[in-house]
Amino acid sequence: MALVTLSLSAASNPVAAEAPPGWTSVGGGQWQQVIDLQPVLVQRSREGVASAVSDSIRGTHGAWRCWVQPSVGTDPCGLWFQASRDLTSGFKCELGGNAGVGGLTLQDAKGNVLWRDHWAPWEPYEAIALEGIVEKGRIRLQMLRYDGHTLISQSDWVAVPETE
Repeated sequence: MALVTLSLSAASNPVAAEAPPGWTSVGGGQWQQVIDLQPVLVQRSREGVASAVSDSIRGTHGAWRCWVQPSVGTDPCGLWFQASRDLTSGFKCELGGNAGVGGLTLQDAKGNVLWRDHWAPWEPYEAIALEGIVEKGRIRLQMLRYDGHTLISQSDWVAVPETE
């Protein structure tokens, strides 16, 4: 899953095969940390699957949010949330799955589809906010415009075992 992030910034670190400090790379990729108002990760690998896992963000309940801006041919891309460092547990929110239209999917770490919106619209180079919300025994996925407020698609609450 490629995580592609938008930022307008003047300062950046060089592109590297390893994730920037504070992040662990899973599956390779070409990572760059861009510094503006806050650090932003940019994944520039043209093929393959790559993920960056935060070494410091932890929690069992709450909201995880990221902004993605997929380029042409990036399918899927998205956000892992409430995930372990090796990505053997947690949930992933992915854009893609319906060529030419868009799509949004919520999966567990094993790849089981928990919810899907085949018609969630998005375009290449459009910045989208993805948000995973975890409460006791349930999760929800939201796709928002870049403003972080305008809702594009939202899953129902999905029941999950409290151990996940």
